[in-house]
Amino acid sequence: MFMMASGTVTFLRRANTQWKNASFARASTCRSCHVGGPLSADIHQGHWASSHQGQQLDLEESFASSKLVLDELPPKKAKVVVCGGGMVGTSVLYHLAMLGWGKDVVMLEQGRIGGASSWRGSGFLGGVKLTQPEMKILCKSKTLAQELSDAGHDTGWKQCGGLHLARSRERITHFRKMKAIAEANGTECYILSPEDTAKKCDIINTADLVGSFWVPNDGVCDPYKLTFTLLKLALEQGSHVVEECHLSRILVQNERVVAVETSKGMIECDYIVNTGGLWARNIGHMSEPPVKVPVHPAEHYFLYTQKLDGIDPIMPAIRDPDGNIYMREFNGGFLCGGFEKWAKPSFEKELPGAYQDRELLEDWDHFFVMLKEMLFRVPVMKNAVLGRLYNTSCAFSADHRWILGMVPELTNYFVVAGLRSGGSSAAGGIGSMIAEWIVSGTPNMDAYDLDILRFLPAHNNGKFLLDRVREVPGIHYSIAYPFADFTTGRCLRMSPIFPRLKAAGAVFGQVMGYERPSYFIHKSSSDSEDYEMTLDNETSAPFEMAETKTWTKPQWFDHVAKEYAACRDGVAILDFSSFAKFDVWSKGNEVVRALQFLCSNDVDIPVGNIIHTGMQNAYGGYENDCSLARTAPNQ
Repeated sequence: MFMMASGTVTFLRRANTQWKNASFARASTCRSCHVGGPLSADIHQGHWASSHQGQQLDLEESFASSKLVLDELPPKKAKVVVCGGGMVGTSVLYHLAMLGWGKDVVMLEQGRIGGASSWRGSGFLGGVKLTQPEMKILCKSKTLAQELSDAGHDTGWKQCGGLHLARSRERITHFRKMKAIAEANGTECYILSPEDTAKKCDIINTADLVGSFWVPNDGVCDPYKLTFTLLKLALEQGSHVVEECHLSRILVQNERVVAVETSKGMIECDYIVNTGGLWARNIGHMSEPPVKVPVHPAEHYFLYTQKLDGIDPIMPAIRDPDGNIYMREFNGGFLCGGFEKWAKPSFEKELPGAYQDRELLEDWDHFFVMLKEMLFRVPVMKNAVLGRLYNTSCAFSADHRWILGMVPELTNYFVVAGLRSGGSSAAGGIGSMIAEWIVSGTPNMDAYDLDILRFLPAHNNGKFLLDRVREVPGIHYSIAYPFADFTTGRCLRMSPIFPRLKAAGAVFGQVMGYERPSYFIHKSSSDSEDYEMTLDNETSAPFEMAETKTWTKPQWFDHVAKEYAACRDGVAILDFSSFAKFDVWSKGNEVVRALQFLCSNDVDIPVGNIIHTGMQNAYGGYENDCSLARTAPNQ
């Protein structure tokens, strides 16, 4: 039983899977658990019901009774093995099939295809991100759902628009940045006043808003129906799908995957795509060498209500980032969720097995903060009859961004992971990208910000991921101030002079796991004795983390101004510990010719000099920038 208001109302859940016979009970008649500040007793009206669970069971039964034919056993050979039958795995399967590889692709699922938890999501399509790759992926996902709907397939697509709410001027500035990026990508969008916001959705409380961000062509879908449609179309192209098939080993020869070993036999393959969701990191450990997939599961909540009079079927998809919540219409009621500031890790010791559900017990104490925000934002929700609160584990990456691309350890191994419950919004675009990458040998967009190459082995440490995942979900709705950094998982890597830098007043940022000074807090002359780098000073100096919580002049500006002047007029020492370093040499002049071919700058410089340059790939694209120091004629 969970107390939803201080000393007023208590939910009593009966222990059966259908949630029958549940009702409200007085706190005086049962043991309660206090969860927060006072809230009036009219917070909820009605009874606990299982409408959404019944609908979900209907969907699963519909899938089970459909005429879709799955394989009992996998083929002996396949061009591509997709490991994981969730939304993104199904999207990869579909797009490979549409590119003509259908009969040569097999998707493996350790449980049952169509499981509710693996195909569940908010269904938001569209949206605006602050990076080009994410924007393109979201647009492709939305376009896919639209095109399938126009072709007569049931995806639940509705163009209802997306309404992002702002409670502060800082958030409006954030939205203006989003607007600039969106318009550069051809997305129609507007900044609205509170009055105009109320006109877009008349059931929301706008009393505390300073404005909103309106994207009229965004929409929503039914994630289950969309994924079912992708699977059906892939099977029609001859794709193979095997459920209840456990992956046990990935065989490697000469830095290439050659086969996968499963509970239903061995499959020789040319490519493997790890779309294992919660299990993606474990799948990475099944090869030798192991592949790092730095994700960890955390709890994520979906709240469904029964039908409610007066809810517009095409009400906008609402995101209230300052309240850490989102809401939309779903089957005449509400579908709500959120990304709390500090999340709860799940399955800390061991992931669930193939036949174990990734659903967790509801924690109303934890969800209460978001529920309170939902009821404040949409007061009519107080009259809703609750359907079901799902506590579903979702995988989050170490830096909050999606993980995709070809791994550095092996030459034919792809990963898609860390979608942070956003499978419905991202799966279509990511599936298209990975499929085209496999077929053509190159991605169809520059996804540098999302590439798995950005991680080090240290990022795949279990203790680090457990610590970091508490903070990561809250980043989703945070304001993207410049130079943002994490406060968890720090001091992962430190240079030999780290104690001396700390004692000298360094304030640190994290770069590739390294703690690197962002700036120094300059001490007065009276504190000059502190610069005597004694052992006591080095070990006792506090560790300071840099942060910027403003769009205007930051608190560190004057400190950096002094450092700039010192670099311009005097001498500075730079700590390059966080940079990768390679010693390249040859017997003759071959190393110079090779680097001249790769680099955009003229690198044939005198011995003892340093030059900055970029390196290009075979397509003329920019792969990286680096500094070259010539230490000898051939080195």
